[in-house]
Amino acid sequence: FTAGLDIKELINPDPIRLKELRAVYLDCSLKLYNSLFPTAALINGHAIGGGCFLAMACEYRVMLPNFKIGLNETQLGIACPEVAILATKNIISSRDSEMALTLGTIFETDKALDIGLVDEIAKDKAEAMAKCESFMLKFKGVPALARGITKQLFRKKIVDLMTENKERDVENFVNYVLDPISQQNLKAF
Repeated sequence: FTAGLDIKELINPDPIRLKELRAVYLDCSLKLYNSLFPTAALINGHAIGGGCFLAMACEYRVMLPNFKIGLNETQLGIACPEVAILATKNIISSRDSEMALTLGTIFETDKALDIGLVDEIAKDKAEAMAKCESFMLKFKGVPALARGITKQLFRKKIVDLMTENKERDVENFVNYVLDPISQQNLKAF
C-alpha cells in the first residue's frame, strides 16, 4: 500500500511538476472512490496523508499492527480539502473527524480500529489478504451493476465535489505547499 505523497517531492518543488503530481493523485483518488467494483485496502505500512485518503476511498480497510494512519495536512500547514473532510465524516463520527483533521492526528492501528477508520486488524499480510477477499465475497450474490450504482449514489456528493473542484484543489494545494511556513513545516517533518 502507499504511504502517500513523498514529502521530499514537496520540499522546494517545481510548481509545474507539483501541479501535475496533484492532478494525477486526484484522478487516481477519484477513480478509486467512484469505482463500480467493491474495493478493499490492505494497509501493510504507514498510510499518512494521501495514503490515508486512498485507503478511505476504499469501502473496506484492513490494517496490520504497528503502523500509523491519518490525514496530517494541518500539521504541515496545508488545509484539509473539503472532500477529505466529507470522506472522513462518512467513515468516523463528525466530532472525531473534526478533532482528527484540525489536529492532523495520526492514529496507531488499534486506535484507528477503535474509531472506525479501519474495519479490521490482521496479524500479517496473508491474514489481511484473506480478510479483504472475505469482504469482496460478500457481494458474490448481489447483482454487480445494482451494487455499483448504489455505491456511486452513496458517494455522489463527494465525487461531484472532487470533479467540480479539481482545478481549485490543485491551485490551493500548490499554494499551500509553496507557502514559506508550509515549506518550514515540511522540512521539519
